[in-house]
Amino acid sequence: MLYLEGTGRTLDRAWIGLARGDGAWRVALDEAGRWTPPVFPIGGKAAIAAGLTPGPALGAALARAKRAWIESDFTLDRAALSAILKR
Repeated sequence: MLYLEGTGRTLDRAWIGLARGDGAWRVALDEAGRWTPPVFPIGGKAAIAAGLTPGPALGAALARAKRAWIESDFTLDRAALSAILKR
């Protein structure tokens, strides 16, 4: 949630959740204060190097790779992401 929605929005949700008595938001509140968003390790140049041509398909491939990277908890490396781009 922090990566997709940003620190400010996550903090807003956490405070509202805590005010409603949902203590589970305490984790989000604690994490938001010390979390640094990771940088997506590939971009358009890497996609072109993987054989894609500029255009909508390239953007869709990058979006697919980024979703996989987020779902992996940001653990996929450049090689794994390049393989996803080639699919």
